[in-house]
Amino acid sequence: MKNIGLPKGVAYACLAETIVLALEGRFENFTVGRAIEWEKVREIYQLGLKHGMKLAAISGVNGPFSDADIAKVRELALAARAKAVRAPASAKSAVAKKPRARKPVAR
Repeated sequence: MKNIGLPKGVAYACLAETIVLALEGRFENFTVGRAIEWEKVREIYQLGLKHGMKLAAISGVNGPFSDADIAKVRELALAARAKAVRAPASAKSAVAKKPRARKPVAR
């Protein structure tokens, strides 16, 4: 494979999926858009394993995320979720009761 800016032996998931489907002789849309079915994820994963592929580390623009990075994100997400649950009911209802802007009426 030519250099696409990733480490040697690593491909984007969309490209890997296309390669696996081609190796299987399946010329079809598989996972497109946001409505991806878990059964399709399981199937493409198994087909990838069949052809010697494995999952790479989760990476961002600065390289792979460590276990510590993932633990920190999880900690922050759980804290944000807990804070949202603890928000006083009066604050939630005040947001819900915010008056709507009226549309101008032509006369």
